[in-house]
Amino acid sequence: MSLPSRYRSASSIELMADIPVDQQDDEAEWNYDHAEDDFYYGYGCCLVTAADNIPVAATFTPTKKVDQETAMRVTSDALAVKKPIWTLDDAEFDMLDWHDRLLEQGVVPVVPYNQRNAADPLDIEYRVEDTIAVTEERLDEAYRKRSRIETAIGVCKDLGLGAP
Repeated sequence: MSLPSRYRSASSIELMADIPVDQQDDEAEWNYDHAEDDFYYGYGCCLVTAADNIPVAATFTPTKKVDQETAMRVTSDALAVKKPIWTLDDAEFDMLDWHDRLLEQGVVPVVPYNQRNAADPLDIEYRVEDTIAVTEERLDEAYRKRSRIETAIGVCKDLGLGAP
């Protein structure tokens, strides 16, 4: 089953990227990069792209983690540029207030359910399954497109993002 074109045409994606810097930068912190299985000294970058991989909003953070306030701020910046039909995010973005705020604005957050955020975990794959009528298959199909953000981050790094 394929998603209707309105679901494919206007998505937004967020992800944290690692931005290594010189150790003389006293505002940076040591962070762990799971992909490289190594530590780096630098910042995190929360990047939001439109469906065509064009960055529309970003923020730098002292660590490669994003808190709810930062997620809401960068999402608001992105929504001022283009209102997507959905966002595709990793489980780090399974934040209740952020999730509810997006739904109130008519944006569907496709975020894997993070069981660590619940005292009594639900039997769902995505938090939105518990909120709106959408099949897990459709959510899976949408979430597979999330790899595009990795390409956008790679391009940003190729253009010098994070270069000392």
